Amino acid sequence: MQKRGSIPLIVGLVVVVAAGCGGSSGGTGASPDSSAPKRAAAVGDPQSARQFVAAADAICGRLNTRIVAITFRNLSLGEVARVAPLRAALEQTGTTELTHLAAPASLAHDWHEILLYRTELAEELAKLGRFAKLKDRRAIAALSKSKARVHKLIGTIAKRDGFTDCAKVG
Repeated sequence: MQKRGSIPLIVGLVVVVAAGCGGSSGGTGASPDSSAPKRAAAVGDPQSARQFVAAADAICGRLNTRIVAITFRNLSLGEVARVAPLRAALEQTGTTELTHLAAPASLAHDWHEILLYRTELAEELAKLGRFAKLKDRRAIAALSKSKARVHKLIGTIAKRDGFTDCAKVG
């Protein structure tokens, strides 16, 4: 027997997991580890900023495509416990690849913040899987609020700097 209010919590949980780990985009689906680290052009050059954003968005696009390919079979906590760790591992791998990009000075501070927030999302997604496995609905609810805040921060920073795929985390 399910506790009162558990269906809305589970639906909300699935929305957070599905939307919070990357967005849909048209990437190549190639492995994030399949290319050598890319370096941006001369510091302060507007062209280098555009090149950097394009390189980062290409990685984020591939990452987002791979994440959303891991689908839910149903809305149960058991399914969230299965999917969340898989998506967390992909998010961490993608974030690690993104750290190999050298941001031009004009984007360096914001890029550092984006990477920190993406790392935080990967950690929260892993926690979500553990909480779902333990059926800890209170911890899941608290984590959902934190993830929503981080998603908003990433989106705001990334969009301001001209990113598209790297802004899609929820």
